Amino acid sequence: MVKFFMDKPYFSIITMLFFIIWIEFFPVSYTFYNQEDRLLENLSAVLFFIASVAFVITAMKSSYLKEANSKLAYFMIISWAILMFVFAGEEISWGQRIFDFGTPDGLNEINLQGEFNIHNIDIVDQFGGGKYRYLTIMMLLTGVVFPLMALHEKGKQFFQIFKYPVLPMHFMLFFLGAYLYGKWYVAWFPADLTDMNAPTEVREFIFGLGMMFHALYGVYKPNALFLAED
Repeated sequence: MVKFFMDKPYFSIITMLFFIIWIEFFPVSYTFYNQEDRLLENLSAVLFFIASVAFVITAMKSSYLKEANSKLAYFMIISWAILMFVFAGEEISWGQRIFDFGTPDGLNEINLQGEFNIHNIDIVDQFGGGKYRYLTIMMLLTGVVFPLMALHEKGKQFFQIFKYPVLPMHFMLFFLGAYLYGKWYVAWFPADLTDMNAPTEVREFIFGLGMMFHALYGVYKPNALFLAED
């Protein structure tokens, strides 16, 4: 069962088919469950949190990092763990609606949605094309460009120099699929439900799922994540 999820692309294919069928054939339930503060957004936060913990466990298990005998060797993997923790917190505005606390006045004035988070702060949201541009760049680099670069020996050596955790190729569809799904149903597909932001939430969920599998693969094969033998 573990090999089914970790060594093959089957689950990513199943995931993409599921969300395509859902939006095409059951748009009412799709729109209802995939809004902000509903099921999928909360699940996305859980996925990012699991990824954060898994990256830490990977750092602890990897003999490749230990043999590097350098604190800097852990920088990349711990940075990913911190980033995933931030993603989890930002996804649910750090539990603002769960714990029912208000937004400080200063933050409320500069936050586009009046929420306790960073990504909706006006300058953060608008700089460089907005938060979704950052997400797109991260999806394509992490999930497509870097794995393809690592197929070549020079690319592999480059990532090993920085001890960068590279996504296994068979998880690529999570990232490429999330990008294309968002582009089609948000930017290109003229459907009324896109005004409800549901496909955007789904895209973030698929990205979170991909990051969770990326990190869990490190727990499963901690050295392989750094392009070294386990």
